[in-house]
Amino acid sequence: MGIFDSFRRKKPTDPTLKRAMEDYQRNLARGADEAVKSVEAIFGGLSDREVSVLVASVAGLIQVPPRLANRLDLLTARKGRNTQREAEAERFFGAHLVDALDAATDLLQRQAWWSDFIATIRKEKGIRTEADIGRWGPHGKQVAPFVWDCGFVFQTPEAAERDGPVSVWSWRVDLRQRTCQPI
Repeated sequence: MGIFDSFRRKKPTDPTLKRAMEDYQRNLARGADEAVKSVEAIFGGLSDREVSVLVASVAGLIQVPPRLANRLDLLTARKGRNTQREAEAERFFGAHLVDALDAATDLLQRQAWWSDFIATIRKEKGIRTEADIGRWGPHGKQVAPFVWDCGFVFQTPEAAERDGPVSVWSWRVDLRQRTCQPI
């Protein structure tokens, strides 16, 4: 008898448990496929600048250009479904389970002060339309489980074209505590 023989299963796996695990694995794979398809439908075929314009529209920095309105609707619906699923999981398990940059930046954008922050950026940077956006997007780094140092970066069209200056706004976001502190 080998050293690991005592860890081998003595009884066969319960067929019901085996089916449940197979169903779970299939659903997990199906969910990943659906996620890829939904992201492709939203961002597929867009240039980096168009993605920046779309993300800036989500943040409330500019009005969505008509050519991107359908993609904004898809993105908003996807974020809504994700938020609903996260809330259901949180109610069921009693804890916040999603630990991702997207969740951290979404929490930032739901803060009561967010619209004032966006108004300040518009004024300081002279942003009125998509023509004023070279690059706008999230940045972040996980510093602990459920804690992110993250925020947004901005470049004018000229700066983005010439790899020029970047404006960066950052917060420490704690997803479990639902707190955001400027850093």
